[in-house]
Amino acid sequence: MGQVNFATVDNVFKTYFFPRMERIGYEEQPTLGMLPKDTNFYGRATAGLQFDVAYEVPAGMSADFNTALMNAGNGSYATFTIRRARYYQIINLDNETMEASASDDGAYVDLKKEEVSTGIKATTEKLGNGLFRNHGGSIGRANGLSTATVTLLNQGDIVNYRRNMKINLATTDGTSGSVRAGQTSVLSVDRPNGKITLAPTFAADIPGASLGAGGDFIFPAGDFGLGIYGFDSYIPAAAPSPGDAVFGFDRSVDTRLSGLRYDGSLLNISDAIIKALAQFRVEAGSGSIDTVITDYNRFADFSLDLGAKAMRKESGTGEVGYDTIKVHSGGRPVEVMADHNCQANIAWALTKRTWQWKSLGKTPRFFTEASGSNFVVDPTADGVQIRAGWRGNLLGLAPGLNGRITVPTV
Repeated sequence: MGQVNFATVDNVFKTYFFPRMERIGYEEQPTLGMLPKDTNFYGRATAGLQFDVAYEVPAGMSADFNTALMNAGNGSYATFTIRRARYYQIINLDNETMEASASDDGAYVDLKKEEVSTGIKATTEKLGNGLFRNHGGSIGRANGLSTATVTLLNQGDIVNYRRNMKINLATTDGTSGSVRAGQTSVLSVDRPNGKITLAPTFAADIPGASLGAGGDFIFPAGDFGLGIYGFDSYIPAAAPSPGDAVFGFDRSVDTRLSGLRYDGSLLNISDAIIKALAQFRVEAGSGSIDTVITDYNRFADFSLDLGAKAMRKESGTGEVGYDTIKVHSGGRPVEVMADHNCQANIAWALTKRTWQWKSLGKTPRFFTEASGSNFVVDPTADGVQIRAGWRGNLLGLAPGLNGRITVPTV
């Protein structure tokens, strides 16, 4: 006896597609959202922007008038010069594909809207990460190789990688030296274990690649030496030595010009942060540090250390919100917050008013806006090209009022 079932009438059924698509990615950029911003980074790109840092009071002080008169002199000022950094996202769209996906009748996602919005968000993610790095542009360092799978030196750096991204390698972090010839692709990303798998041809793609213990530094293709001046540029791990010229001024003359440092790696994280803030109050003098930023794991450790003593607060600007813990150290209240871009072994102690993201126009934006359109027509194909991104850099107007704390990672 015949029976009507899926096996006999399968062709009459429709294929069902779930009516929406979720996007996996880093939607929030807490530190970028927190920083003051300005959009008038005008002037010559090569000359850069100059700003002065007053780091010492005028000479000529004494309990004796004649001695003060004899030693009278001006204060000490440093002139920092920074260039505009740039970041580009270029998206090529086929006209027929855009038209066919513009309606729910043709596709369950508007591909033009999806590709453009996620592409622009990617440039914001890049900026959010760059705030914590130096201008060399490195996003991590290799520390082990098995076939084509690379283990990163710092597991937390895995937030910088994505499938199909193109990478370069170098023996330095991009602040000196040169990049190796060639590029290769990231085929997969193992986020819990801090590993990336490269194309099996990586050794031929980048001759001389060294990916074992203490191996090469890794860069998004084209980024070597072109990163923004992030916190790690303004406040390096060690005070600059004579001859330093990162900002066109030798910062070795006074450590106030390269920020404050505290090694709390042998303490628990709450002790490390609170003791560092007290020490920074002594060194900075003004006691103006108001924010400490850690990664999410260290933030959880800090919260667990404090237990019931933790005073939580919702902070943020506009649509960017984040959880903070309020502590008192050095006679001032300080908010501790988390950002996934922060290095695992560093807590950044900041005076917010001394930082500014200065850009040429909005961040991010379409670079074709001057022509009255958000895209350009591709003259060689039936399609259009989207060009978006940002131009700007981070200004650290008073490095000596900010610090880095080396924190325990376990």
